[in-house]
Amino acid sequence: MAPRALVILTVCGVLGIALLAGVKREAIGDFVRFAINASEATTSADQVLRDHKVDPASYQHAATITYTFDGYTNEYLRRTIGITAANRIYRDQVPSAFWTNPLLP
Repeated sequence: MAPRALVILTVCGVLGIALLAGVKREAIGDFVRFAINASEATTSADQVLRDHKVDPASYQHAATITYTFDGYTNEYLRRTIGITAANRIYRDQVPSAFWTNPLLP
């Protein structure tokens, strides 16, 4: 192979890899963004306890994120309506990701 052709092939290969690395494929759940962080979720949970006349200091806190996405359902939706429509359903109609604060006495 001629040296010039080898250089062109190498440049094209590097460019192709860079393009693949730079393109992010859409995935189910990409829309998930939280308006509050773990500390704010814990503060909110503490206030709910106080509203119910329960002392939050008597519990241990662990703020975690709960996802309700189901692999089988995701695959069905992806195949039947596509990722964009599936994300729209999860975002608008199904609670799919939220903070939980399990309390341990």
